[in-house]
Amino acid sequence: MLLLLDLAQHAPRWTAHHFVNPYTALASLVLTAIAAALSFVRLSTASKNDKARGQASAPPHPHHPPSPPPTSRLLGHRGFPVYDAAFNLRLSYLYGPIILLQHGPAHPLHLVASLLPSFLRPLLPAVAPTWRPHDTTILVNSEQHARHILDRLGAHYSSRAPSIAAGKYLSHGRRLVLQPYGPVWRTHHRALMSVLSRDKLRGQWDPVMRYEAAEMVLRIADGIEAFRASATHPPSIFQETSRFTASSVLQIAYARRAATPQDPVLVDLDRVSQGIARAFEPGRFLVERLPILDLVPSWLAPWKQRLQAWHRAEHDVYSGLVQDVQDRLPSEPGPGHKGKRQQTDLAGGSILSPSSCATATLLSMRQKLHLDVDDISYISATIFEAGTETTATTIDTFLVAMACYPEVARRLRAELDRLFVPASSLGGAGGEGDDDDDEERWVPDFDTLRRAPYLAAVLKEVLRFTPTGSSGVAHTSSHTGPDDLDGGGLEGVRIWGGVSILPNIYGIHRHHSTTSSSSSSTSLWTFDPSRHLTSTSSSSSMEEEEEGEEATGTTSLDLTSSTHAFGFGRRKCPGSVLASHSLWIATSLVVLHLDLSLDDVPTANLVEGLRGKEERSASKFRRAFPDVVETQAWKDERRFRATAGEGDVLLDAFIRGDVSRDQLRRVLVCAMRESRPLDRLRAWVRRARSAARDVDVDV
Repeated sequence: MLLLLDLAQHAPRWTAHHFVNPYTALASLVLTAIAAALSFVRLSTASKNDKARGQASAPPHPHHPPSPPPTSRLLGHRGFPVYDAAFNLRLSYLYGPIILLQHGPAHPLHLVASLLPSFLRPLLPAVAPTWRPHDTTILVNSEQHARHILDRLGAHYSSRAPSIAAGKYLSHGRRLVLQPYGPVWRTHHRALMSVLSRDKLRGQWDPVMRYEAAEMVLRIADGIEAFRASATHPPSIFQETSRFTASSVLQIAYARRAATPQDPVLVDLDRVSQGIARAFEPGRFLVERLPILDLVPSWLAPWKQRLQAWHRAEHDVYSGLVQDVQDRLPSEPGPGHKGKRQQTDLAGGSILSPSSCATATLLSMRQKLHLDVDDISYISATIFEAGTETTATTIDTFLVAMACYPEVARRLRAELDRLFVPASSLGGAGGEGDDDDDEERWVPDFDTLRRAPYLAAVLKEVLRFTPTGSSGVAHTSSHTGPDDLDGGGLEGVRIWGGVSILPNIYGIHRHHSTTSSSSSSTSLWTFDPSRHLTSTSSSSSMEEEEEGEEATGTTSLDLTSSTHAFGFGRRKCPGSVLASHSLWIATSLVVLHLDLSLDDVPTANLVEGLRGKEERSASKFRRAFPDVVETQAWKDERRFRATAGEGDVLLDAFIRGDVSRDQLRRVLVCAMRESRPLDRLRAWVRRARSAARDVDVDV
């Protein structure tokens, strides 16, 4: 029985107080038994069909999908690997850039719906609110099609598929990324955007990121010196990039910072992140495939108990951070305190006062937006969840690229030296500064970074390689009936309500129709920043021109629209501008102060293993889909793989998750630039810290 298997898997701890209404328990067991029997029949049929075929069948053509969709499984006993971006891209070689996939096992209510009279079918959502009429994914590997569906028709395709484990039980419906499109999502999204506005960035958040980036470089330098002195373990530069993004967002969200990667707050938040990852893991919770299991009471459902425990843990962390901000906010002035001032309460070395952080702003808006404290806890946590690991991974990709492509690093260093190193420090060559003693000339500022077009091009190319999430997050149609797509090359394509649309960003950025390739003759598989130079060096963005800023000779700091790494339509990452500024300041300081290269022998050994792994993956796909060898796209990819250098192999493997940070740490050589003494950077950090301590606030 399905329920017994679920109980055995989760192994609950029984206590004496567990009880339930006997009629509820009996009904739950009967419904579960029916669902299990129906699911077993469908799975057995699918397995027999797979064995009879021997090879994976072609996904159905999107123009005429059957209704209701049958179970269709790829690669024999394997289910469809939804988040394998390279696999999804290779499917497009055979079946085109837009593919309809009906994956199993089928929802048991599909069979129930087919047996019920038509007038009873509308009652199904009342029995199982998360039931969808079609368990279908539309996989998109083309920029043209993704833009048409998710940008131009964003009002129709901005929702999310129902999530029981991560959405209902772990998040209690408050996690923005999982909320369906509607009034609650709009309210939370508006609140989040109010604290991530451009005015907030320029006035308050930019100094925080500048300070944390300088601290990151100093901590890396200290690690290098310690390694030289003891020769024990090389410094973990990737730990420091993660600390930079985490501490920056902690200051912005909660006015507190993390001085080290082992900070207790980061340990707690990392534990929460592990719970989120487990709840999101495809196939981990059977209830996502059989929503009828949600009717089983908690004492008979160990998975519910586990998710509820994870929710309590994350709620305690998030609400504790909000309460900490409330405790440190300046008290309301009394009648006898008019005109007096109170010293700012800074936590953990933060340079931001509690009243200036995002949580304080949200607390002041809660009545206007009808938010409770739990809502604010999750909105503030969204800033951390969305702005730490993804941004750190992008910075790590930049570091790997600088080590793999030294000619790009040299050109980039020359551009930044010209902007930020005083002339006298380089023997009078190439500087724009007038005062050798001014520490400000040694720390990049955002206004001057606008005059760094090659850095903009490199960052856009890093984002094009898609380190932030190769398959994106599926969008769902909010329509209940079919929707015919007209235009964008999709004439005749029909999408049913509840169907998931998955943009494979890894594939989109490597599709031959991608617009970013128009200015470059190099392959889309190759790291080539020059493909972006035409657009980045001409003028600033439309937003800057509308704000009246000088456009000539500058480039935009907002990287949101440069690629599709931040998503599509109304579900585009709300913190993309914040992430863009983090990338600019962190990468510029790294290039100015660090020399990155690859250790020859360990790199050769690692790359040899990665080449073998990639060849085995390609052979496996070729056996399942033998016709793929005749396609031009497959030939282009294999040609690149055959001629790829060590840097190409290493960077692509890191993007695809085939090489870990720990493996990269063993092959990456990091040294400080001798022409960049750190005393000026240390002096600037001390001055910024002192200025923050001296700030007073009116009470």
